[in-house]
Amino acid sequence: MNSNSMRQTRYDCQLLNDKPKTLPIFFGVSAQDTQQA
Repeated sequence: MNSNSMRQTRYDCQLLNDKPKTLPIFFGVSAQDTQQA
């Protein structure tokens, strides 16, 4: 149970760390595609 809890926390931290990198790239590409279109 303790090990599973730590694993979930680590997953949440990784998710939060990946979000700021992924979202701007996704929206940045979408913005460029919209401007070009």
